[in-house]
Amino acid sequence: MNWLFEILGSNDVDFKVSLFRLFMSLALGALVGMERQHRKQPAGFRTFSLITTGTTLMMLISIHIGVKYGGDSARLAAQVISGIGFLGAGAIIQSKGTIKGMTTASSIWAMAAVGLAIGEGMYIEGLIGTIFVLFILVSLERFEKKAGIEWVPRTLEIEFSTLDIPFDEVKAFLKSAGLETHYTGFEQNINEGKTIVQFMIFLKLRNNYQKTFNAIKDLPNVKSVKVYS
Repeated sequence: MNWLFEILGSNDVDFKVSLFRLFMSLALGALVGMERQHRKQPAGFRTFSLITTGTTLMMLISIHIGVKYGGDSARLAAQVISGIGFLGAGAIIQSKGTIKGMTTASSIWAMAAVGLAIGEGMYIEGLIGTIFVLFILVSLERFEKKAGIEWVPRTLEIEFSTLDIPFDEVKAFLKSAGLETHYTGFEQNINEGKTIVQFMIFLKLRNNYQKTFNAIKDLPNVKSVKVYS
């Protein structure tokens, strides 16, 4: 174990120290990536492993340039912070007013910071940062569910058997039912004389909205009611 203490206490970033930092960042990224992949998120095990390993390598290159050529060794690492935002944006999906992937995008940003920390030799801070990220992803989600503060976006689709839709009455009814709604659009079939209206709604997973959806079906000229993610 002497080699480990030697690496941890070293102020010189030689080959052994660089290799240790890369392996450590790979392991921490893999931990968070496994959690994301377990939840079937677009960015998973390999993506997070690449993020932390890559950002650590960037930090090592930045340190090496600073030592060898002088100047500000933080400039290259600083570009990673702004550049990682493009990767995070790729994990965000927007569809019909619903936004998904914000948590994964935030995880990418946080783990990029962990990679930079490991590259700088801040082992304890990087490890604690990873523990915090996992705590937020796993434990705080359970707290959200138990506390009943978790809201999920869903698309509410109402089909009417008429072209004349009383939008104000429909919105008023949904509001009276306790549903927070955002109108997203409608589609009309003139030949069949029907209209499909879509709303984005926010639901609490612990609540049962079956009575509310059944009441919507009882509205005049309503043919069907669909709710999907």
